[in-house]
Amino acid sequence: FFFGFCDEVRGLVLVFHKASRGEMRRFMARSCATIKPTHTYLQAPSRWFSSQRKRKNVPLLKDSLKKVYLKTHPDLFENFPEHKHVNQESLQSLQGLLESMKDNTESYPPKQHLSLDFHYRSGGEDGFKKVTLNISTTGGECKRIVGKGLSKFFVQFGLPDNFKWGDSFWKTPTIKDAIMEEQKRQQKEMEQKYREAYEKSTGTNF
Repeated sequence: FFFGFCDEVRGLVLVFHKASRGEMRRFMARSCATIKPTHTYLQAPSRWFSSQRKRKNVPLLKDSLKKVYLKTHPDLFENFPEHKHVNQESLQSLQGLLESMKDNTESYPPKQHLSLDFHYRSGGEDGFKKVTLNISTTGGECKRIVGKGLSKFFVQFGLPDNFKWGDSFWKTPTIKDAIMEEQKRQQKEMEQKYREAYEKSTGTNF
């Protein structure tokens, strides 16, 4: 079999050697036309590039929040004091939660559950629509839980349910950070005990 294959190859080489340039081009064109791509990127390049564009078009959290602010800012409801008050209180609570998730914080957000109502103008019967943000934090690493709550919230405004956190949110404390925090806590306790013992022994305030 091997020697027969070699003879065929030798024959093709002799044909190519004797064939004109035009004949060789036609032969290569017919041969390439019979090759079928097997790689998924070659079979469906448009689908792959489409998925890549979708990933690049995922908005940042701050951009989605900005669109929510533009619809719910209290200044837009001067003639509707009840809606204005509700939005003002909810925005303050949401801002407090977001600040607790910033990188400049030294710990995770506290354990809590928030149910925040918002009003914005729409084509409803009274011209407004009410949406609710239900979000929970566990006192520990809860990025996925918070992200799920925000996604459902954004959908109610007609915004994408997907977003990127960006560089400003969710600094995850490392083991080193946890050790340093515990050392600070123990140091404060020792200082408090020393202060109490000093005041008790001397009868004066430290």
